[in-house]
Amino acid sequence: MEKITNPSPWLVKIAAVLLAVALWFYVSYAENPEMNSLVRGIPVSITGTADLRDKGFAVSEISVKTVDVRIKVRRTQLNQFNSQTISASVSVSGISGVGEYDLPLLVTLPSTSASLADRSVTLATVKIEPYSQKELPVQFVPSGEVRGGLVLDEIILSPEKVTVDGAKSAVDKVDSVSTEAVDMSSFTESSVITARLYALDKDGGVIDEASLSSESAVATVSFLASKEVPVQPDMRNIDNESPDSISCTVTPEKVTVVGSASIIDNIEYVMTDPIDMSSFYADTQMTIDLNIPTGVKIAEDIERVSAQITFN
Repeated sequence: MEKITNPSPWLVKIAAVLLAVALWFYVSYAENPEMNSLVRGIPVSITGTADLRDKGFAVSEISVKTVDVRIKVRRTQLNQFNSQTISASVSVSGISGVGEYDLPLLVTLPSTSASLADRSVTLATVKIEPYSQKELPVQFVPSGEVRGGLVLDEIILSPEKVTVDGAKSAVDKVDSVSTEAVDMSSFTESSVITARLYALDKDGGVIDEASLSSESAVATVSFLASKEVPVQPDMRNIDNESPDSISCTVTPEKVTVVGSASIIDNIEYVMTDPIDMSSFYADTQMTIDLNIPTGVKIAEDIERVSAQITFN
C-alpha cells in the first residue's frame, strides 16, 4: 500500500495566494461591481457672463472655487471620472442687478454610466457689481543681463494694448498690464517668444479678478552684435622724408561698434575723418569726427574723438 505524502506548506501557501488573486480579479472585473468614489477639487466655473455683461454687470466674487463630489460608478469605468472630466458650474445669465445671489451648483458627469451620489456644496454665493473696462498698454518686463557680444536693439509687442474688463472694483485696481519677467540672459540671438500677461495694481500685485482681452503677448526681441575695436587717425600729407617727426594719438583709443553680425564681423577698426598733417607746425590738440561705417552705431554714443598732434 502506497504512502500518501502531504503537500509542502510552501505549495499550499502559493496556491492560496493564486486563488485569492483569481478571486479578486473575478469580483473586480468579471462581476464589475458598482462602487462609490470620491472626486476632490473640481473647479467651479461661471457661465452666462456674456449675457450678464450685456446687461452692464459682472461677477466680482464667488463663494466656492472648487467642489468635491461622490459618484456611483462601475469599477472598470472608474478611471474615466476625475477633476478634469467632471465639470461644475453656476449660471448667472438670469441675473439682472447688483447684489449677492445664492445660485445652484450644476455638476456634469462625462458619461451616463455613473451617477452623482453627493456633493460638498449645492449652492454658491456670487456677488454682482457694475461692469467696467479700460484699455492699457502692455509693458515688457526684462530680467537678467544681456549676454556679452549682444546689444538689445528693440522689442516689439503684439498686442501693444489690451482691454481690462470685469467688475468695477477689480478693474479700478488695475494700474498696468505687464508680461511675465523674461530672462534676457537666455537669448543667444534675435527671437520671437510668447509671454504671459498679468494685470497689476500700483504696488505690482496681481489682480486675478480682472480679465484681459489677451492672456499673452508675442514679443519680437531683436539684438545687434557688438565688438570693441581701436580708433585709428586717418593721417594725410605726412612728410615722406621724416615720417616719424609727427604723430597723432586719439582719445578714446577704442570704441564699441554695434550692428548686424554680418557687418560687425568685418570691422577691425574705426577711422577718423582725414587729418591734414601738413597744416600743423606745433603740438596741437583738436577734436575730429569719426568716420562711422554705414549700418553701424557706436555703443558709447559718441561721434567725435580728441586728437593730439605731437612733433617728435
